[in-house]
Amino acid sequence: MFSDSPDLKIGTEIEILGRYLYCNNWNVDDALKNIHDYYDFKNKYPDWITNDQTPDDFEEIYNLNTRILLPHTDKQGKFIVVHKIVDAFNDIENYNIKLVQLDDLIYESVLSSPRGQQYGITTILDTEGINRNYIKYYTPSIATLIGKKCDIMPIRLEDKRAHFLIKNALISSLLSLILPFLGCLKKLAIFHKSSNLEKLKEYIGKENLPYEYGGSQMNSFDSSYLKEFLRARYSYVKQSQKYYKKDTD
Repeated sequence: MFSDSPDLKIGTEIEILGRYLYCNNWNVDDALKNIHDYYDFKNKYPDWITNDQTPDDFEEIYNLNTRILLPHTDKQGKFIVVHKIVDAFNDIENYNIKLVQLDDLIYESVLSSPRGQQYGITTILDTEGINRNYIKYYTPSIATLIGKKCDIMPIRLEDKRAHFLIKNALISSLLSLILPFLGCLKKLAIFHKSSNLEKLKEYIGKENLPYEYGGSQMNSFDSSYLKEFLRARYSYVKQSQKYYKKDTD
């Protein structure tokens, strides 16, 4: 598979290659292109990829409950990741970079698991916390990078889901300005009013949602399960961090 790619230094563990093969329906040529695209992105935007970070490096982010991994999958078997927007730019140094690095660690961990590779990920984006300060940091150039990251992540397009929870017309208008820059996310976005989440329950299953979104009282909105999961999968992520593509530019 790599005989014609001497610039790639990557292992052949199923936790690494499986994600690219599943993503590309076991087409080796497409999987190889996906690998090249991923490591090209990593070379060009190293801050946007988990490098030496460990699950214990994000305690101040966990305390905000801005990222949650639910213990249950959705109806189709996809992992459910919740992004709850919290403005902590004035409280946490390099907050935006730490968020994207934690996101990378989450998705790398999920995709190192057989279930994540086979079924994919559902993302819920709770936009209630958007304010002027938050928008200031999420410019069109940043939105474009988010889109590029979404495009190269080794998850089949049909296995990526993005549910946006919208509180009011102002947030809806702001998102309409950003969405065109978000790559594959603009095709995957499903919008829900925060005041009416019945459609979200139909997609995911009421019993699988956090209590705050009308789900089971057993599903508390905290980061405990996320931390436990990241620590359990970290040996695979740490190994993947050692792999690279020689930058020939």
